[in-house]
Amino acid sequence: MESPRKHDRGPEQPRKNGAHPGTADQRQRILDALLAKHRDMMASPERWPVYPFLALRNDRRIGSDGFPALGLLYDAKGAFGKDGLQTTVFLVNLLSIGGAIRTEADFLRQPRETYPSLDGLLADGWGVD
Repeated sequence: MESPRKHDRGPEQPRKNGAHPGTADQRQRILDALLAKHRDMMASPERWPVYPFLALRNDRRIGSDGFPALGLLYDAKGAFGKDGLQTTVFLVNLLSIGGAIRTEADFLRQPRETYPSLDGLLADGWGVD
């Protein structure tokens, strides 16, 4: 007699809490963990790979070029002692820094969206790129 193969076990059985694998509960736990990872990175400028900037993307917003919207968080407080921009997404590409954008004043004149919190920023679809 052959031993059963993994895919021959039949339908998945409910777990003790009644949830099936792949249910909304499991997907929500995965999403919550992913959002926490993005929030932790956004809240830790010392970990940003291109300090004082953190590249973001928003897959919910597709530009006319067919690509997701790009933006930057800027640690103005840590870099220059300026407060109030911790939850502001500057709607520019990181590659613009040093090219079209040469000074902090140039950068601060760029279009931006300010959120009441990092959670608001995440809820609007922004995440670490």
